[in-house]
Amino acid sequence: MLFISTCSSCAGTGEKDAYDFIAGFGNHDPVFSRFTICYSHGCNKSATVQLTEEEWKTIRQVFHPESIDAAAERKNIAMAIGLLETVVGKRTGTDLDRGGTFAGLFRENQMDCVDEAVNTGIYLAMMRHDGLIRLHDLRGPANRGYLLWGGWPHIASVIADKSTGEEYVVDSWFLDNGRPPFLVPLRQWKNGWRPS
Repeated sequence: MLFISTCSSCAGTGEKDAYDFIAGFGNHDPVFSRFTICYSHGCNKSATVQLTEEEWKTIRQVFHPESIDAAAERKNIAMAIGLLETVVGKRTGTDLDRGGTFAGLFRENQMDCVDEAVNTGIYLAMMRHDGLIRLHDLRGPANRGYLLWGGWPHIASVIADKSTGEEYVVDSWFLDNGRPPFLVPLRQWKNGWRPS
């Protein structure tokens, strides 16, 4: 039920909605020294994580030197999320998460797209809070597909290029834990985009 209500949210909403989304899962202004990630399909389980200053320094180094343009910053965002998933996965047991939902359906600590969207939203908020994301704004999550009208429901985090306004989905659901997520133009993703 939580998944269905989450998927009814609108795509392309404002930055406040990105923070409201993660706050709905217990994360109010997450910072690297204390945040909560979720797993086990639809955030049925959660774990509090505390990264060390040294671990966060590794994330900061991904963004240095500063990105020369928004495309370069998107590549850095993807790389940083992959690194965060790797560190957090080892701490929480989510390091064995398999891409998609069905490949790891009966595995302990598997994540579905809701878990992935929430966790990605948390990572984006922490990077934004630390000034690492400068050329993009955060947006509320995007969703596509409906159980009753065809298409498998799916949800993912969204960022927007400040200079052009173009929105990009940050989607880590298709990949195993620790792999950098796909950043895909929202319009293309909404039309059913899948990795080849």
